[in-house]
Amino acid sequence: FLSCSDTWLMYDTSQKDKLYFSDGYQSLDRYLSTEAPFALLDESVKELRQTISVKLLGMVADHDRTFEVQAIHDTTTNYTTGGVARELYDAVEGEDYTIDELIVPAGSVEGRIEVTVKRTEKIKDKIASLVLQIAESDEFQGVPRNVHRILISDGIAACPNWWYYDSAHQWYEYLGEFREDKYRKLLEFYHAIENSNPTLYANMVACFGKNIDKGTYTSET
Repeated sequence: FLSCSDTWLMYDTSQKDKLYFSDGYQSLDRYLSTEAPFALLDESVKELRQTISVKLLGMVADHDRTFEVQAIHDTTTNYTTGGVARELYDAVEGEDYTIDELIVPAGSVEGRIEVTVKRTEKIKDKIASLVLQIAESDEFQGVPRNVHRILISDGIAACPNWWYYDSAHQWYEYLGEFREDKYRKLLEFYHAIENSNPTLYANMVACFGKNIDKGTYTSET
């Protein structure tokens, strides 16, 4: 009887809408990281295209809206893959990557960033790190300490996040220490499922990726 009639007005419509990277967790204070490895691909493959999703914190619009991102310095100096530490360097736009589309479609609460990463000689022994943050624009602003990093590599095959390379992680119990030749043999068996059970293989690729490397990992910043 005495409850306020306007308590639903929880969102201040005078402020800019916010965009943020999310992997489904409630916290916006996330550091998301994904990998773009070329090592397992044919030498003729010179580019990989990745789509990064962003979520809207605000009001949907009846028209497509564009937004802006900025690449920031990665304070990490190296990254260990397959037990081997490799030097990181900040990816250079136009040389290591291009960003093709930044759009939040009409009526949607989710936008997308289309990134094309490039295969260069530098990533044979180093890793290019592209750390993206939502930049403030006329319509949008980002969320503090919310970024999405793409690690671009070649040379040795990257150790998948679920495997790692030592006995401190559970898959070591089944697969042992990570080695590139072992990983390639595992993928040979995995890809062979397409011939024996195409439906199962399609479902597995959708869940785990073509090289069992799909997914993101997160950490609190």
